[in-house]
Amino acid sequence: MRRFARLARELKLLRRAFRNWPRVALTGLLWRHLPLPRRSLTVVSRRGTRIAVPLGPRAGALYPVLEVFAFDEYAYGWELEDEPCVVDVGAHVGAFTLWLAERYPRLRAVCFEPDPDAFVYLERNTAGLAATLHQCAVGAGGGTGTLHRPIAGGAISTLRTTAGDEVDVEIVSLEEALAGLADVSLLKLDCEGCEYDLVLDTPPAPWRLVRRVVLEYHAVPGRDPSSLVERLGSLGLRLVSASPQNGVGTYWFSR
Repeated sequence: MRRFARLARELKLLRRAFRNWPRVALTGLLWRHLPLPRRSLTVVSRRGTRIAVPLGPRAGALYPVLEVFAFDEYAYGWELEDEPCVVDVGAHVGAFTLWLAERYPRLRAVCFEPDPDAFVYLERNTAGLAATLHQCAVGAGGGTGTLHRPIAGGAISTLRTTAGDEVDVEIVSLEEALAGLADVSLLKLDCEGCEYDLVLDTPPAPWRLVRRVVLEYHAVPGRDPSSLVERLGSLGLRLVSASPQNGVGTYWFSR
C-alpha cells in the first residue's frame, strides 16, 4: 500500500511539473525495468522549458531532471539578485541551471560537467541561455583524473573509484572555476562524493566570492557530512537548511 501511495504522489508531481507528463512517466518506467536501446527523450516543463535527456540502462539520466523539476530537490526560499551569477558544478544535462532560468530570466550561468555524453546534452539544452560551459570536473586542485561512469551520460559519474567504464577528464580547482567572476550568487555542488575534497581542501580565497551554496552530499567511507558544515561555517557560510536521508542529502548555506 505504501508503494502505491508513493507512486500516486510521484505521478501527481510529474503532472504538475511537465506538459508531457504521461510520456515522461511511461518512458521512465519502461527504461527503468526493460533492456531497451539507447535513445533521447525531450521533457517539457509547464513553463515550456525543453530538456533533452539520454535514455539508457535504468533511465539513469532522466531521474535527475525529475528530481529538480518535479520533486523540488534544490528548492529553497531564497530570493536571488535580479541578474544572478550561478556556478553549477556537476551540471549533468543542465536541469538545475534550466530550472533557475525559469525563475530568473536574466540568469548568468557557468556550468561544469566532465562526462562527455552528458556534456553534449548540456550544450543542447542551454543553447538559449547566457551560459558558459566547461567540459571538466572541479576539484581541490587542477590536473587530470579518471571519471568512473556506472552509466555513460548518467548523473552518478564520479572521480572516486567505482564500477563502470572510465574516461580521462580535465580537473580545475575551485579558484580556477571562479576566476574572472566578481560575485557568485549561488554555487551548486553535486560531485558524487568528491564534495569532501573540494570543500575541505580548497583554500579560503575563492569562497569569499560565494554568497550561497547548495550542496548534495553522499555517503563516503571515513567522511562525515558534519565536516562540510564546519568547514563552510568557518568560511562565513552558515547552514540554513538540511535535508538528510540515509547518509545522503542536501545542505543549503548562506552568508
